[in-house]
Amino acid sequence: MSKHWFLAFLFVAFFLLGCQSTPVALQSLTDAEKDRIVAFKDIHVKAMLSKDPAQATATFTEDAILLPPNGKMIRGIAGVAEWAQAAMEGETVGLTLTPVEIHGYNDLAYLVGTAEIKTSEELPPALFNFTWILKRQADDSWKIAVDVWNATPSHSD
Repeated sequence: MSKHWFLAFLFVAFFLLGCQSTPVALQSLTDAEKDRIVAFKDIHVKAMLSKDPAQATATFTEDAILLPPNGKMIRGIAGVAEWAQAAMEGETVGLTLTPVEIHGYNDLAYLVGTAEIKTSEELPPALFNFTWILKRQADDSWKIAVDVWNATPSHSD
């Protein structure tokens, strides 16, 4: 009788081990993928300067999260659309995003960089640090899933 229990135990153990999913190998982003993320960054800048909130919103995932400085967390594409609309009501004459680091694996990446936003030709730009977490989409494009930014001292400080 104990032999049958032992065989049953082995059968269940091997069955359960066989049902485990195979771990996914982490693959670092290639230089070409990093270049595509930089190109996406340029698309985002163009969208933000377009004064078209729909264009800007299209660069974010449906479940995007924004963490603005000294502000409440914004969740979801509807919140992103409201934020984009409000952000575009002010005068912006220039936006420069400069990547400092880009890393990632498989379908997730992050970009850390600096930003300059010019609201007038006469005034110095507002300076920011930012971090994006990006998700690769089904069409192999990238979109912003999380956007965190904070102000830094101006050049004159």
